[in-house]
Amino acid sequence: MTIDIRRGTAQLLRGDPTVTLLVRTSTGPEVTRALRAACADLRELGTSGGDEPEGPKYVSEPMRSPIGSLIMVDSGEDLPLSERERTPDLLAHRLDEHGVTDAEIGPAPAIGDRYTALDAFSPIARGWLRGRAGPDSPRVADRPGAEVVDLALRWLPSDQDEHQLLGVFGSAEVELARQDLAAAVEAKLRTDGGMTLLSTDFSTGGFAVGMGDFFRHGATIGAAGPAVDVPEALRAQRELIRAGSGALAWGCAGIAERDRLFPYAHPHQASAKVRPTRPLWYQLLSEELLVALGGPPEGSRMLPDGRVELTIGEPEQWLPGHPDGAAMLRRARELLSPG
Repeated sequence: MTIDIRRGTAQLLRGDPTVTLLVRTSTGPEVTRALRAACADLRELGTSGGDEPEGPKYVSEPMRSPIGSLIMVDSGEDLPLSERERTPDLLAHRLDEHGVTDAEIGPAPAIGDRYTALDAFSPIARGWLRGRAGPDSPRVADRPGAEVVDLALRWLPSDQDEHQLLGVFGSAEVELARQDLAAAVEAKLRTDGGMTLLSTDFSTGGFAVGMGDFFRHGATIGAAGPAVDVPEALRAQRELIRAGSGALAWGCAGIAERDRLFPYAHPHQASAKVRPTRPLWYQLLSEELLVALGGPPEGSRMLPDGRVELTIGEPEQWLPGHPDGAAMLRRARELLSPG
């Protein structure tokens, strides 16, 4: 019985200041107590012996996953490497102190070759959710607003038992339990404001949520794969945007020609404050765009909360290769171009 620190842990800690560590061990109250104590220790790294403490920017509480406990650490740019490298030893010390003598500490698993299967998931039903931001809001937010996060998470299905639920952080992936999803998302957003969530079996289809688009003011949602009815997925995205219209500056759903990487939305709409960069099948129009257009465009519809939406044709007409595709895009441009 030993507490092992996996190879590659030190290298990980010397690299990107934001890391996700996985502690594989038994479950029980003593493990929770040990890891909570260790997280408290991590928050104190670099804070002794100086007038101006340079501790980590953020350390999460331990989070359960099907394969172990996750701890996310954002060391910031100023914490010395010698302090970062103490992380696994502090975890091991607290585990041993609490009587946990069989554990493995290391990086969260890296994404593997199976992700190449997602390249074939096309076309993609994609929704963009641009959260509201006041006139004095920073250009780059700390994280998407809570209402936008809650809305985006509703896109992930709860009835796909054959799917894995995965959090993807850069090149690392972590399998998540649905009951722990909200806590894991909150912890990750507090580190650097962005992440990708996938519900997929890597063969028949999947659902994706991207947190942190629009300079962290919004999120994206997607669905694709051989077993996914893309037009119906677009209609479901429209219903979701309608339901969350109060939290959104604007939203849209459609198929973008260059949007070919299922986990990650493209084109990246980082600076789109008023409207998407390309007209799509469905749009919840921003107040700024309505002013620029001189009022609601022809064919638009007012929602019960007073917001205005515009749907151009049926989603089937926007599928790649459909004979009506060019006409749909032309009509959308006509209606959404300020006069």
